[in-house]
Amino acid sequence: MTDQIRIDADALLHPLGAPQMELLRILGEVVMATGTWPVFQYVQARLDDLGLDSDEVFAGLPYFSHGSLTYSLIRRDRTGREEEPVKLTVAGMAHLEGFDSTVEMFLRVVNELGDRRAAAPFDPGRVVTVEISGTELVTALGLDDEPLVGLLPDLLKGEPVTWHGSPQLTDTGWTCQPSSFIHRFRGLSDIDDYVSRLRAWVMPAAPVHAPQPVSPLGVAAAFDYLDV
Repeated sequence: MTDQIRIDADALLHPLGAPQMELLRILGEVVMATGTWPVFQYVQARLDDLGLDSDEVFAGLPYFSHGSLTYSLIRRDRTGREEEPVKLTVAGMAHLEGFDSTVEMFLRVVNELGDRRAAAPFDPGRVVTVEISGTELVTALGLDDEPLVGLLPDLLKGEPVTWHGSPQLTDTGWTCQPSSFIHRFRGLSDIDDYVSRLRAWVMPAAPVHAPQPVSPLGVAAAFDYLDV
């Protein structure tokens, strides 16, 4: 997918430096082979084998941030504990070949969650809980054969748009309760659309102040000054 990323796309999707691409490839290789994310110790050791400083590689990743929320190409525990997993975000997956269908899966699920919440029979007299079965959702979208469909609950928990009401494990699988935040992401067209909307949500544009009214008496005062 890297070759398909446009230069005019969001900055998080621009081509990366070689060290950062090595980091993403390490994560991608592990999750494709095992279906789980590598721990920080493993990632650090692999980068060390390549002669790369892990702190410098992580620091070189693009991101956007506002307040306490930061979104980048990876997710990890900032304490640097060796046992903590290092994960790709959906934006990170967009840089790797072989993850096209996983990115598409996530976007389709977000669109479906947004549509289902919008279509829910809300009641003016009580709060309605919109709860969706993960198993039913996957089947309805024809995602049963997606190689990384097992990661879907983790992806939904990790992306800001689906943090609220993120999947909960049950005896029969998992369920999620999409929140009102998801309406901002209905009708996603592609990964650039997703990241651009996410940036606009996380980093809203500063409000434009209304121009201060100018008193018409100022014109008269200016003429008086010129007369003098």
